[in-house]
Amino acid sequence: MTKRRTPDTIEDALDQAIAYVGIDRVAAIIGKSPAMVRKFADPDTDHHLQLRSAIEINRQLALGGYPQPFDELVDLLADRGRRAALQLAAGLVEDHPAERPLAQATRVVLEAATLIDTVEKAEADGVYSHAEVDELREQIEALQARLPKLKRSLTARAGRGSK
Repeated sequence: MTKRRTPDTIEDALDQAIAYVGIDRVAAIIGKSPAMVRKFADPDTDHHLQLRSAIEINRQLALGGYPQPFDELVDLLADRGRRAALQLAAGLVEDHPAERPLAQATRVVLEAATLIDTVEKAEADGVYSHAEVDELREQIEALQARLPKLKRSLTARAGRGSK
């Protein structure tokens, strides 16, 4: 059995919905022909799925007990946006040595967000091995150990005032 990937695009999400219930069922859900649904699923056409259609497909999939690929896509895009913003902030602050504590804080936040995402995904998949649990616990403890030093550094920086 092939492992299902998180969809990267609307077309990927629509392809997954089609794989779950078939193109005829997806077409019926949104009131379009199967030929039109194929056009929506093709990234090389100028035909695009409407938001209300994606929401309805997701709703119907949920009612049928299937995963909701459009929800997964939204989660992925939000996560990518958050990570990009944190990486950008870390990069900008790295260019200014006086702001290193802020850069370190940004990196810790990024690492924590990544760890939280890993744990949430493992929980959602229901897949935990003892080794994975131990590894995640060690990562959490390592982040917790770094926080007091980071807090002291940021407090000292705040006490001097930023210029």
